[in-house]
Amino acid sequence: MSHQRISAARGIAVVLFALAISIAAPVMAAGKVPKSVGPQGFLIWESPRTLPELAFQDEVGRPLTLADFKGKAILLNIWATWCLPCREEMPTLDSLQAQLGGEQFEVVALSVDHAGISVVEKFYLETGIQHLRHYIDPSTLAT
Repeated sequence: MSHQRISAARGIAVVLFALAISIAAPVMAAGKVPKSVGPQGFLIWESPRTLPELAFQDEVGRPLTLADFKGKAILLNIWATWCLPCREEMPTLDSLQAQLGGEQFEVVALSVDHAGISVVEKFYLETGIQHLRHYIDPSTLAT
C-alpha cells in the first residue's frame, strides 16, 4: 500500500473515531452501553442508534438536517478552517467523496467557522477541494 493511501486511511480512521467518540460519550453517560467494542475502539451496537437533530445550511443558505440525507450513508465531518488537523484532512475527504460519493454516500463536511460560508468557499478554492459541498452550522456564526 502506498504512503499516500496509508495516510488517507489513517485520516479517515481519525475522523470516524472522533465521530464515534462524540456520539458515544453522551449515550454512555446516559447509561446505554454498546454491545461490544470493535477495532480501534469503535462501538458495535446491536441496532442503529438515532442521532440528535442537527440543523445546518448549504452554500445558498437552505436549511438542512441529517434527515435530508435519509437513505444515504454519510460521513459527518465537523470542521473549521482555523483547525489545523481539519485543514489537513480535507483533501483526503475530498478524495473520498470523489471516489465514493453519489446517491448512496456523501461526505458531509459541516463547517463551524464563525465567519460564515465565505471562508469555507475561500478555503476550498485555495486548497483545490472540488467534490465536497459547502455546509455551515449557522449557530456558530458571529453576530
